[in-house]
Amino acid sequence: FALAGGLGWLVTLLRALIGPIIDPLLYPFDYFWNWSTFGTIAVPNWIWPALLMLLAFQAILARMRGRDLVTFLLPPTIWFMHGYSGLASYAILALLPLMPLIRAAFQLTPLPWDRALTNFRVALPGLLSFGLVAAHLLLARSDGVFRAISANGFLWTDNFSLWWYPLGYGVLLLPAWWGLKEICSEQSLPADLLLSWAVAAFALSINHFFAGVKFQ
Repeated sequence: FALAGGLGWLVTLLRALIGPIIDPLLYPFDYFWNWSTFGTIAVPNWIWPALLMLLAFQAILARMRGRDLVTFLLPPTIWFMHGYSGLASYAILALLPLMPLIRAAFQLTPLPWDRALTNFRVALPGLLSFGLVAAHLLLARSDGVFRAISANGFLWTDNFSLWWYPLGYGVLLLPAWWGLKEICSEQSLPADLLLSWAVAAFALSINHFFAGVKFQ
């Protein structure tokens, strides 16, 4: 647990020894759930959306019967339970068809259109389900309270530098880097899905419009 929490314990110790000059380093640790998988799991309104997200992706990977129906129904359910988790889910599905092309472009190899089309077919039910979310949003926008609360979401524009990652994740970055190298060498649907998940989480946490470390 101490290692998974990165260097937060060291920052806390320095704050006690040195004083307020260390306060800027405390920012990632102001909220237990910010950079801690353990903390995230302890936040009740994130537990079920996260489990449903895992179920949706497991249905995709396992090619289970009724996969298309599961992939269609779960993303909007996740959205209505927790909008941030829903946004991450749809971002991952949107990246899934593009990931083989992005990887090939970075590796300067021929574009694998067949894998891209296969991934698009897998993600299509989930992407189509965004129509349900869009219809709800259009209807809800007619309510003034909903519009005001939605606008507040764009006020949180904190961006988290790469320099926060060693503080937040500590030695977990080492197996993460090894795992990333292994996944990047694998041409498969599971690899594409994991990379889409990583890219979506990272992009959502550092963008300038609707950012937040919650997407990690």
